[in-house]
Amino acid sequence: MSNDSANVVITNSQGEFLLHLRDYKAGICAPGTWATVGGMREPGESPEENAYRELVEESGLDLSLTALGTFERNGAEVAVFHTHWDGDADALEVTEGIMFRWFNARQLHMLNISDFAQKCLHLFDPSLQLAERHQEEAGGLIDVWKTIGRLNERLERHSGLPREQRVLMQIIKLQEELGEVAEAVVGVCGQNPRKGFSHTWDDVEAEVCDVITTAMVALERLTPAEAQSRFDQHLKKIASRDLEPTD
Repeated sequence: MSNDSANVVITNSQGEFLLHLRDYKAGICAPGTWATVGGMREPGESPEENAYRELVEESGLDLSLTALGTFERNGAEVAVFHTHWDGDADALEVTEGIMFRWFNARQLHMLNISDFAQKCLHLFDPSLQLAERHQEEAGGLIDVWKTIGRLNERLERHSGLPREQRVLMQIIKLQEELGEVAEAVVGVCGQNPRKGFSHTWDDVEAEVCDVITTAMVALERLTPAEAQSRFDQHLKKIASRDLEPTD
């Protein structure tokens, strides 16, 4: 039996990408990741027939397809197609996985996108900025503090400042990211007299994630190799002060 497959990149008129959140369970490909619609090829199917069937089965959408190309994954061919749809992701019937969501290009690097979906997206647009994929823990979950440590190491390698100044600059960077959140909220409310409605709530969420990431890197710089335990201790203190005890 062939292990060949097909995937479909779906975009709308706003330049957003429709991604599918896969089930987080054992025995399936890329559990718990965001992915493009697609699946294995059945006997006798052409690549386009494969892609069309998966599109209908997973999303209920009946749309024409344009071939983007192919790539090899684990010794099998993955055929990639593109289609255009302007619709409400929440209105789609979810027959597999958890949900569908639209994401704009600047949000993609914040998502845990499966390796095959990343290749599909890059076939559509090679300039897309996607998160680097590294060896992950069992189940596909990223090690948060290990990743924060690696981010800090990368930033340290590219900085010629003394340690005290590097810490200070990261705190200043946190203030800058908070300003980006405020700007996004203003844009959602349409209160910028020059730009009007310039942002979405998805943009706000992405900016908040940037704030959290920047703050975690700042804590890593302040307490090298102890950031996780320091944060855990602080969170326990807050929980004991503000939360009712659990059974």
